[in-house]
Amino acid sequence: TNPEEKDKVVWDRKLFCKISKWMLIILISIWIILIILSNFGPQVEQYLREKVQERTIAKLQAENNRWVELGKNDTYGGKTPEETLDLYMEALKKGDIELASKYSRVDQQKERKVDLNDLLSRDGNLRYAIGFVNEIKKNGKKTCKNEGCSFEQEYVVNEDTVSEVKGTDNKMITPNGFSEYRVISLEKNPYTKVWKIVEP
Repeated sequence: TNPEEKDKVVWDRKLFCKISKWMLIILISIWIILIILSNFGPQVEQYLREKVQERTIAKLQAENNRWVELGKNDTYGGKTPEETLDLYMEALKKGDIELASKYSRVDQQKERKVDLNDLLSRDGNLRYAIGFVNEIKKNGKKTCKNEGCSFEQEYVVNEDTVSEVKGTDNKMITPNGFSEYRVISLEKNPYTKVWKIVEP
């Protein structure tokens, strides 16, 4: 036999043995993993599920603590619902959207600021918001329950009006004589005892 061919055969055999050995180790490892999973799979799954729940609860708790802290430091508002509405309208008359938004509940202030900026961009002033609040405060029926109060009014439109539908290019026509139900709700901040606007 050719010596070179003999060396090649030996090398191939060594390589085959090496590959076989690793394949056997991999197969045994897979088999062990499958046994572990079949015996402990439900426990592992339960453990992982509990860890995810713990992380979710911790995040929610941290978020809740943040809102509580903001509530404890929130002093913008009046001692009565009417006083808060007066302060809100005063800020609107000055064009101070930043201040006006602070009379809303802390978790709604950002959204209120956006809405007032949109209104200012649309009309060039805040007269609509001032008139809306003043009309309901003056002519609406006030009802209070627990830590909340609302001013409710059935409002009849006395002329055809056209308004833009927020977020679209569409316009909405409100005909003369149309009746709509308007509400402004307020609630007392449980920490600082000032009244906050919650709706609209």
